Amino acid sequence: DQEPDMANEDGDDDNMGGGETNGGDVGEHDRAAAKAPERLSLEELVSAPFPDLGSMKNEDLFENAADLAEAPEVFVPSFPQKRNEWWAVQNYVRLYSMNPIKRFVPVLKRHIQINQESFTQKFRKFGRPLLFRFENMRKAGFMMRSYTFDELQTMFPYDKTMDGRTFSQYRPNAKIESEEVDLGPGLAAIANDGQIVRKNGLRNFPRNMKVKTDSLRRLGVEWPPLMPSRWRQRPSLWMGTSTSGTAFHSDCCDNFIAMIAGTKRITLAPPSDFHLLTPRCVGKNKGLCYANIPEPNKPGVSSSHYNKMIVDVKPGEILYVPSGWFHHIENLGPTLMTNFWTFGKETCGVVSTSPRFY
Repeated sequence: DQEPDMANEDGDDDNMGGGETNGGDVGEHDRAAAKAPERLSLEELVSAPFPDLGSMKNEDLFENAADLAEAPEVFVPSFPQKRNEWWAVQNYVRLYSMNPIKRFVPVLKRHIQINQESFTQKFRKFGRPLLFRFENMRKAGFMMRSYTFDELQTMFPYDKTMDGRTFSQYRPNAKIESEEVDLGPGLAAIANDGQIVRKNGLRNFPRNMKVKTDSLRRLGVEWPPLMPSRWRQRPSLWMGTSTSGTAFHSDCCDNFIAMIAGTKRITLAPPSDFHLLTPRCVGKNKGLCYANIPEPNKPGVSSSHYNKMIVDVKPGEILYVPSGWFHHIENLGPTLMTNFWTFGKETCGVVSTSPRFY
């Protein structure tokens, strides 16, 4: 199930899309980055073996291990199964009851290298969100990089006084078959945190455009090598400004949010909070569920009754959002990102990993 093109009160919908706990770039994440050891060269990374993440202590794995240790555990409410609930809610309730997780998003240390096997066994298998970087997958062959907006505007030049393509190819939620997507008009539109504009079903910058990786060859976009290729949907291309965002919702499938430029603030809640957020589910298989709190960070909106977490995702970083996790998106100024969804409920980590663990 993919999200329809819907508008919320902050602008175009951005389908990515307790007390409050901050993870990601907050606090120790920034402090650790400032005192991080010298990075290994690509040759050193490739020659070293993949580490056994299961045998490593949190302080050896995560930049924010001290904050993670102090964070409270996700509280797991107990509700009888209801007819209208998302199909995997009870799976997550059992999983988190037997394998508690913290109300906090861990940040993988820069030098730790991951592949599909280690990622599945440590994170995906247990429904744990994770913030990591492009460089954490160099040994696995992942070469995608981030850019500044100055670099992007040089790569995709656009002169709006000479070119009238402002709305040329940005149809939201569309599957794009062109050989290459021209980002120039969109970059011009989001410069200086510009307003989103809707006209004849089109947008002045890309919104959930499903593209082939070849269509973004200049950006070097590629799927993170953490899922079997048969499970991979096309990447989705997004630009955003502070005038566009995403209502609080959950998706059917695992999601990797990869920031190319700019920063997004993402608010999370686990699938076990389903009945606390009383969502409205839509789509053929009811796999897209909108929480009853569209904007969880608005002043006066309480978060004391569910497991709220916040993480900022910066250029060169990826947030892994397990299937069914609620997420709300804010753009902290202009942004460019791609996200990667898997296909179907059989790819959901809570049911597809073997042996069963709950």
